[in-house]
Amino acid sequence: MTKQTVNNWSRYKDERFTGLDDCGENVCAWHVIWTKSNFERLVRDQLLAKGYEVFLPMIDQWSIRPLGSEHQGERPSKYSLEVPMFKGYLFVHQKMDRHAYLDVSNTKGVAQLLGTRWNNLGVIPEDEIAAIMLLANNHAPLMPYPYLKLGEKVKIIRGPMTNAHGTLVKQDAEKGVFVVSVNMLKQSIAMDVDIADVMPI
Repeated sequence: MTKQTVNNWSRYKDERFTGLDDCGENVCAWHVIWTKSNFERLVRDQLLAKGYEVFLPMIDQWSIRPLGSEHQGERPSKYSLEVPMFKGYLFVHQKMDRHAYLDVSNTKGVAQLLGTRWNNLGVIPEDEIAAIMLLANNHAPLMPYPYLKLGEKVKIIRGPMTNAHGTLVKQDAEKGVFVVSVNMLKQSIAMDVDIADVMPI
C-alpha cells in the first residue's frame, strides 16, 4: 500500500472529513462502480476474490484486423472481440456499509462508486439489472444505442429474453428494436426483436 493510499484511507476513516458512521443500507442493492480506463475486468476479478457479487456484462464487438504492407490489395479480416457492454462501468450487489464502501473504493482500478456520498449511493433498479443479464446471456447481436428516456415500455413475452423490460423504439410490420436503458449511466443497449414477442407494460 502506497503512502498516498494510506493517507487517503486515513482521510476516509476520519469523521471530520467524511462524516462516515457504521450505519449503512438495510438491504442489498445494485450499485455502479466507475473504473479507470480498461480496468473493468481487473476490478471484477479482485472483487470476486474478496467475495462480492459482481456483474460485468460483456458483448461481442466486431473489429477489422489491419493488414501489413505485404498484404496490400487483400481484403481485411474481421474478428470478434469481447468488450464491456458499458465501457468503464460494472455493478456490485451489496448491502453497503462503511466497511464495504471503503473496501470497494480502495480496490485497484476503482475510480468511484456512483452517488453523492458513501451512504447515499445510486441504486440500479432490479428490473434494469435483470434485463441486462438476459441480454448478456442471450448472445444475440447487440449494439450500443443512443440513451433514451421516452418511448413505449414493453416486455418480451417469449423466448430466451422472456420478462426482460425495455423500450420499443422502432418497428415495421414484423420487426422492432428493443432497448434497455440504464438511467444512472445515461447509456442504452439494443437488440432486434419480433413484434409478436413483445407487449406493452
